[in-house]
Amino acid sequence: LDFLVFKWRKKMGKYFLTFILIVPKLCQGFFVGPSTYFLNYAKLDSSWSQRILAHTFQATKSSESGEDHDEEFVRQLASAALIETGMFDDKYPTSADGWASCNIVVKKELTPEKQLKKYLRKHGKDACVDRKRLADLVLGVTVWQLRYHYVLSNGNLDNIYHFQNVSKVVRQIVDLHADRIDKMNGTSFVKWPDNAIDALTIEFSLPRFLSKILIKQYGEERSRHIAANSNKPGPITIRRNFVVTRNYTEYEFIEEIEKDYCGLCKRVSKICGCYRLERETSRGKSIWSMDTWKRGFFEVQDLGSQLILKSLEIQDVVDKVGISGLCIVDYCAGNGGKSLGILSQIYEHASIFIDNVPSVPKVYAHDVDSLRLKQLLGSMNRTGIPKDIIEAVCTDRLTEKSGILASFPSNLSAGVVLVDAPCSSSGVLRRRPSQRWMMDEHDILSTLPKLQLTILENASKLVCSGGILVYSTCSILPSENEDVANAFEELPNFKKNWERWEFDESEWTSLGRTSGSKNYRIILPNDFHECDGFFIARWRKRIE
Repeated sequence: LDFLVFKWRKKMGKYFLTFILIVPKLCQGFFVGPSTYFLNYAKLDSSWSQRILAHTFQATKSSESGEDHDEEFVRQLASAALIETGMFDDKYPTSADGWASCNIVVKKELTPEKQLKKYLRKHGKDACVDRKRLADLVLGVTVWQLRYHYVLSNGNLDNIYHFQNVSKVVRQIVDLHADRIDKMNGTSFVKWPDNAIDALTIEFSLPRFLSKILIKQYGEERSRHIAANSNKPGPITIRRNFVVTRNYTEYEFIEEIEKDYCGLCKRVSKICGCYRLERETSRGKSIWSMDTWKRGFFEVQDLGSQLILKSLEIQDVVDKVGISGLCIVDYCAGNGGKSLGILSQIYEHASIFIDNVPSVPKVYAHDVDSLRLKQLLGSMNRTGIPKDIIEAVCTDRLTEKSGILASFPSNLSAGVVLVDAPCSSSGVLRRRPSQRWMMDEHDILSTLPKLQLTILENASKLVCSGGILVYSTCSILPSENEDVANAFEELPNFKKNWERWEFDESEWTSLGRTSGSKNYRIILPNDFHECDGFFIARWRKRIE
């Protein structure tokens, strides 16, 4: 039978499929060998051949050999997905001096995350594919690959990238990571480089220039803490949406979420409406298939990101400026997560309700990417938010025909302007596995800071007298944070028009730390309830 399968694998494939689907119950385990042999010669993306293997394993899933083949197949898929990204194709220097200035290359159009989605769509429903295991292997290798390169080179920096058989190396790296997940063995036996920068780079699989910046800014010990937390999967945290759940008690809200999620929903902090979702098994509904999410009960958002919303202190602004005619601008809105959060904060405070009818200020969500703003419009439809409350504004090649304004209204004067600027994302690396390999030293030290300052300066022109301006990033690097904020304060007429809006230490003591000035706040990864890393700076415009 093995010989016939080999000789007629293409011509007789469909007949073999029919045959093996009819008799496996009668001969459990008999066809595991032949069908696996068959697949070794069949194309990996052949859907009908995958169904053969899936059915075979389902019939013999109780057998130990079937489980081995199941794991083997998932590792093959992970290897194939990683090879297709092209990360392992580039020719790297083969000397210590060369590798120090080198970086792994990830193409934005072919990231491991995109490849994983592609493979999950194609193979995720096969009985022999463990979706979580496949994701762990693809994304884990993406994060830790530099460390594994070093292990495979036996700790020799001269040969760290020196390989010719790409598929063999990728498979070895996948096996190393799989064993590490299963705790069968580790890489602790390898001696890390003596140089602190090289050691941090190799042990935690970081771009070398990033290790250098971190150690210079935070010191060796804290940098190791940052790097370790940047490589751990982050918790699932959600923000309660008070637009929909204002009339629910906290107990009722939690009960609805736990019933839908089939797990636990825990309040992270009383400081903001942040909750963590937990469950013992990976089986169950995904976040995006939950009925409560579809009904707008919550949005997925990290605690650190929610602290940026808290720093706006909307209630304080309402008390000082008044609710009537108040306008709020989310200047770099992206897909609108913070715009929705701002509106939720407004609904949370009962003092802005008159006869139980909300007096809601206008929120403008601005971005130069119209595709991301369309996601905001979709979220508004899902949550039932009226379109006249949040207006999407795209000042880049777009007209109002798409439901998005092409410009701000003339003479716009905003009481609150949030600038969540584009950045290196160095504080959220655990959320974006391939991001570390797409970072560029020149961008971080020069290009991005110039862009960020320009954006901040333009956004500041929208703030009304007595209004507030908040600058934030999901970066923990000084060139994008303190340096940009300092440059803004050094602009002409800053002292005449602006004053620093300092954080209340009695309220923010446990929330990050002061960074150079009392109106600056840096939140490092895992600083507060396992949150991501962020930076916040804020100012108030002087009353004319």
